[in-house]
Amino acid sequence: MNQARSFDGELQMFREAPRPVSLAHLRFFRWLVDQGRLEHSAAGASSGELAEPLELEATRTAPGD
Repeated sequence: MNQARSFDGELQMFREAPRPVSLAHLRFFRWLVDQGRLEHSAAGASSGELAEPLELEATRTAPGD
């Protein structure tokens, strides 16, 4: 019964509710890109509202601080 409520007839597919963004997941993807371990190269530098916390955190944990 629960699946019937998440089926969108207009889209003809099941939908999931949005979940919060995992910054750890984003960091892992950025690490994969930096290591060249993705199937394709990065389209560009990190940008947007979710990239800012990662950049700030990287500057706080930089070696030699």
